[in-house]
Amino acid sequence: MNTTSTLEKKAEVRVGEEAFQEFQRAIRGPIILKGDSFYEVERQVYNGMINRFPAAIVKCRDVADVIACVNFC
Repeated sequence: MNTTSTLEKKAEVRVGEEAFQEFQRAIRGPIILKGDSFYEVERQVYNGMINRFPAAIVKCRDVADVIACVNFC
Protein backbone atom coordinates (compact mmCIF):
# COMPACT_ATOMS: atom_id res chain seq x y z
CA MET A 1 0.00 0.00 0.00
CA ASN A 2 1.32 3.42 -0.96
CA THR A 3 1.17 5.83 1.99
CA THR A 4 2.18 8.94 0.02
CA SER A 5 -0.65 11.46 -0.01
CA THR A 6 -1.72 13.28 -3.13
CA LEU A 7 -0.29 16.53 -1.74
CA GLU A 8 3.14 14.96 -1.27
CA LYS A 9 3.42 13.69 -4.84
CA LYS A 10 5.64 15.91 -6.94
CA ALA A 11 4.69 16.92 -10.45
CA GLU A 12 6.92 18.84 -12.77
CA VAL A 13 5.20 21.53 -14.77
CA ARG A 14 6.93 23.26 -17.62
CA VAL A 15 5.87 26.74 -18.66
CA GLY A 16 6.67 28.14 -22.08
CA GLU A 17 9.18 30.98 -22.11
CA GLU A 18 6.73 33.28 -23.90
CA ALA A 19 3.97 32.68 -21.32
CA PHE A 20 6.37 33.28 -18.45
CA GLN A 21 7.67 36.54 -19.96
CA GLU A 22 4.07 37.73 -20.40
CA PHE A 23 3.42 36.91 -16.74
CA GLN A 24 6.49 38.89 -15.65
CA ARG A 25 5.25 41.92 -17.59
CA ALA A 26 1.77 41.60 -16.05
CA ILE A 27 2.84 42.03 -12.42
CA ARG A 28 4.51 44.83 -10.48
CA GLY A 29 6.17 42.72 -7.78
CA PRO A 30 9.37 40.73 -8.27
CA ILE A 31 9.50 37.06 -9.23
CA ILE A 32 12.21 35.06 -7.48
CA LEU A 33 13.33 31.86 -9.22
CA LYS A 34 15.48 28.94 -8.12
CA GLY A 35 19.08 30.00 -8.52
CA ASP A 36 18.40 33.66 -7.74
CA SER A 37 20.53 35.08 -4.92
CA PHE A 38 17.53 35.73 -2.61
CA TYR A 39 15.72 32.43 -3.28
CA GLU A 40 16.90 30.63 -0.12
CA VAL A 41 15.98 33.58 2.09
CA GLU A 42 12.58 34.15 0.50
CA ARG A 43 11.44 30.52 0.59
CA GLN A 44 11.81 30.28 4.38
CA VAL A 45 8.57 30.24 6.36
CA TYR A 46 7.83 30.61 10.06
CA ASN A 47 7.14 26.89 10.58
CA GLY A 48 10.56 25.20 10.47
CA MET A 49 8.95 21.82 9.71
CA ILE A 50 7.93 23.07 6.26
CA ASN A 51 10.77 22.82 3.78
CA ARG A 52 9.45 23.34 0.26
CA PHE A 53 11.26 24.41 -2.91
CA PRO A 54 8.78 26.25 -5.16
CA ALA A 55 9.71 26.87 -8.78
CA ALA A 56 8.96 30.57 -8.32
CA ILE A 57 8.12 32.96 -5.51
CA VAL A 58 6.07 36.02 -6.43
CA LYS A 59 6.11 39.01 -4.10
CA CYS A 60 2.72 40.53 -4.93
CA ARG A 61 2.45 44.29 -4.44
CA ASP A 62 -1.28 44.69 -4.93
CA VAL A 63 -4.53 42.93 -5.75
CA ALA A 64 -3.77 43.09 -9.48
CA ASP A 65 -0.61 41.03 -8.88
CA VAL A 66 -2.62 38.41 -6.98
CA ILE A 67 -5.17 38.22 -9.80
CA ALA A 68 -2.37 37.87 -12.38
CA CYS A 69 -0.79 35.05 -10.32
CA VAL A 70 -4.06 33.15 -10.05
CA ASN A 71 -4.72 33.55 -13.76
CA PHE A 72 -1.20 32.40 -14.62
CA CYS A 73 -1.55 29.29 -12.46
